[in-house]
Amino acid sequence: MTTLFPGVAELVAEIASRGTALYVVTNKPQQPAEAILRHLELDGLVRRVVGGDPAGHGTKPDRAARLVADEGLSGGCFIGDGIDDLAAAERIGARFFLAGWGYGTARVLAERPDVVVLSQPEDLLVALDRHVTTD
Repeated sequence: MTTLFPGVAELVAEIASRGTALYVVTNKPQQPAEAILRHLELDGLVRRVVGGDPAGHGTKPDRAARLVADEGLSGGCFIGDGIDDLAAAERIGARFFLAGWGYGTARVLAERPDVVVLSQPEDLLVALDRHVTTD
């Protein structure tokens, strides 16, 4: 029953078409997370999924740090809608963009009103272009 927010499929396809490596770091357990990506037909566009531990061990920042170390990544951008996404971005030194159409935006904005808020998925392309040219 999982569906995408309007515009997200097109956004992911456009970013992937630019040759950008895409990763998913989620609190959902690994197998359901992978199944959701297959169901949404995004699995071929994402290089790797790092799911949560069903027992609740570890945090999203821990998973993001492990991904960065495993893949030899540096910098980059992290898009999310929750405070754990912001913490993950900060932990790995990535630029954070708040998905304003998501579920946890109010808490992030209450704690960090300075974050870049995307009001719709298409705004990410502009933000990424600006990020690439200013870094």
